[in-house]
Amino acid sequence: FSQKMSDNSTDQQQQQKLKACLNILQHTPPDKTRENIIALSCLLGENDREALNQKTDPFPLTTAQCPETHQLFIQTEFNRTDDDQYRSPFGKCSVSEFERHANELFGVYKDLYYGKSAVSSVYCTNSGGQQQQDGFVVCVAIVHHVDSSTSEWN
Repeated sequence: FSQKMSDNSTDQQQQQKLKACLNILQHTPPDKTRENIIALSCLLGENDREALNQKTDPFPLTTAQCPETHQLFIQTEFNRTDDDQYRSPFGKCSVSEFERHANELFGVYKDLYYGKSAVSSVYCTNSGGQQQQDGFVVCVAIVHHVDSSTSEWN
């Protein structure tokens, strides 16, 4: 019983540390996110460091250019391939009709709301079930370059 109480106390302490780190990250400049995550992870133990990396892994988002269409797209975990490359949502290969239409729709929204300097990408993946009726997961990502020399908003 005392071992279980000790484990619960340790879990609560880890959660408090992680929450404090995430709170600090909310108050730091977006262009310094990666450096701040590294600095904060140095203050944490291995388990806490792993939890922080899981919570903050996709930020900041990076962009790349589609080799086929030359359109910019956002690199996320949702379009990472097995060989650590990133699949473009604008290429002709392996893009579903739904994903193609979703990218067109959010491209118009992005242009109207954020302007032409923003980049948007929509990715659709299987939710992991064996059957089509098990559903799918949709990731909508928008990167708006506020000022390339100081920061960007994800």
